[in-house]
Amino acid sequence: MTKELWRRFDRIVIFDTETTGIDFDTDRIIELGGVAIEERGEVDSLNCLIRLPEGKTLPPFIVDLTGITDEERARNGVS
Repeated sequence: MTKELWRRFDRIVIFDTETTGIDFDTDRIIELGGVAIEERGEVDSLNCLIRLPEGKTLPPFIVDLTGITDEERARNGVS
């Protein structure tokens, strides 16, 4: 399967998200990560923290699960 992928594509990009939960209507994305891979290995990557709306905080379970804190997002996050 792997050789077939590299015959069809010269680069594959994989994305990963962290969220405040799994409810589409109420939960938010808090981190977006991506990695670009070519046959020789990783060639580029992205990691972006995302701020929540004013006054919203992360549930303690999500902080424990992801290691992402409100302080870290406030300092390094994008809106």
